[in-house]
Amino acid sequence: MTNPNRSLSTTIRSSMIWNTLELGASQVITIIIYVILTYRLPPEVFGIFALGAIFIDFLYVQAQTAAIDVMLVQSDSRKSRLQQVFGNLLTMYALGFALVLGIALLVSLSFETEAYKLVLPVMCLCLLPVPFQIPALYHLNKIRDFQGTAIRNVIAAILGSGAALYVAFSSYPEWALVAQRLIQSLSSMIFVCARARFWPKLWSVPQLDLSFLRQWCKFFFAQALNVAQARSLDLVIGAVLGAAALGIVRVGMRLMDALYAALGAPLGKLWVILVPENKQSDTEIKHIFASLTTLLALLLLPTFLGLFLVAEDFVAVALSDEFAQVSYVIQVLAIVGMVAPFVYFRHSALTSINRAGTLIKLSILDITFVTVCALVLSQYGLIAALSALILGALFRLFVTVPIILKAFGISWSVMIGLIYPAYLAAAFMALCVLVTGVIVQAQSAHVILFAKVLFGALGYGLYLYFVHPNWLQSQIEIVFPKISKSRLFMNKRPQT
Repeated sequence: MTNPNRSLSTTIRSSMIWNTLELGASQVITIIIYVILTYRLPPEVFGIFALGAIFIDFLYVQAQTAAIDVMLVQSDSRKSRLQQVFGNLLTMYALGFALVLGIALLVSLSFETEAYKLVLPVMCLCLLPVPFQIPALYHLNKIRDFQGTAIRNVIAAILGSGAALYVAFSSYPEWALVAQRLIQSLSSMIFVCARARFWPKLWSVPQLDLSFLRQWCKFFFAQALNVAQARSLDLVIGAVLGAAALGIVRVGMRLMDALYAALGAPLGKLWVILVPENKQSDTEIKHIFASLTTLLALLLLPTFLGLFLVAEDFVAVALSDEFAQVSYVIQVLAIVGMVAPFVYFRHSALTSINRAGTLIKLSILDITFVTVCALVLSQYGLIAALSALILGALFRLFVTVPIILKAFGISWSVMIGLIYPAYLAAAFMALCVLVTGVIVQAQSAHVILFAKVLFGALGYGLYLYFVHPNWLQSQIEIVFPKISKSRLFMNKRPQT
């Protein structure tokens, strides 16, 4: 019989290794391209792209993820079943594409610049490959082919970024972001279907599966609501403060989204893969909860607190002067990220135990609270409007976290005990960064940024190694068990 703890460790290790490689390629490439494009495109273009993403991404991201989650919960890998699911998804996506295209045409009528009027309708074309890749993506997740998923994202990022650069330096730079999205979507579909060796048959008659569609609609609605607070904030900022302000927000959010995708998303995906396989064992589910939560805290807390401290230095080095306000966007989002260990897994955790109804109710509360706050605060400027996200994070912390803890049989004291070393280490890291900033303040912006990142990372790691060695060892053991048993930790106390 397979050791479940070893299986968990192997799964997390595979996910983290390939995700780190993906971070070194797809996410970094994406960030670099966005930085380059800030020198070629005005904030208005980023704002128009963000406006399109408000409604297009519901089908491009949330509907796709919801379909994969439903398939993972139902866990039927037969090719006939995958073909049936494809037929149902193709029908629903055809209807969704028509609706989104109509919205894009209506919104485009309000654009004063003639060159921008076709951007959103053409951007809708990125939805066409999505239903073709969903069954194949499910198969890769089911067999835990994290290598395939990482390679797919890297290939799509390289091809999409190449297209974006080519168009950005052409006579039609306003199409760069659209070209990037279209090429990424098409190349992703081709690679995933080839990797999974599953090519959907267009000529087969779809058999309506009401059970799948009902569960998919429920999961999709829950996921859509889960991200709707950010989308509602985009709408408020675009309507009240204009496309340029929305473009500033979009650049900052894109940089932060890349970090979430690289560090948090793979762990969140493991909830839906691992929990249904262990749903008969409360002990194993709690072990999964503890392992994923502490790993998330270890990775995200230094990242977001560090970004808060070096945001101005990073923007000064990386972006054009026209995007100077992005530093404030990053700082606000970094504050939101500081409560991520408590709230980030809400969607994945409740989905994994089939509590979509609870998730929908909580998400409705979220979006209502954040939208009202944004409408009130937007009268005082961009940063005030963004602070609605901070209030929303606190709302989640005190209103929704108790529900999650109760669902998994975890107490507040246990939850805090799991992650408090990461918060203490992050505080020590902040002290190191502040002291470093004083010492090197006369140097160039590049030197200041490098020194702060270097000594902040050293401070974080060394604090955990000397003050909380057992906690650090237990996290390393989850991903790299051989390292945790090496001489680095041989003099440390055994875990209790």
